[in-house]
Amino acid sequence: MSLWEKKIGKTLDKKYLSEENILQMIQETSDLPLRVNLAICHSVFVKGDSANFDVHPSTGVEAIQK
Repeated sequence: MSLWEKKIGKTLDKKYLSEENILQMIQETSDLPLRVNLAICHSVFVKGDSANFDVHPSTGVEAIQK
């Protein structure tokens, strides 16, 4: 159970997408607002472009608990 799930007292449904799935969704959608949204999410959550530091594999690369 994640920290958020503990705080709200509910189990959240999770859907895991690979980077390839996200990039494919970006290329295949014709809906421009959705395409921009997906591209921003890919940039921030997959590539980590909003972080001003490097994440080293020895200290961790996961942002979620499985």
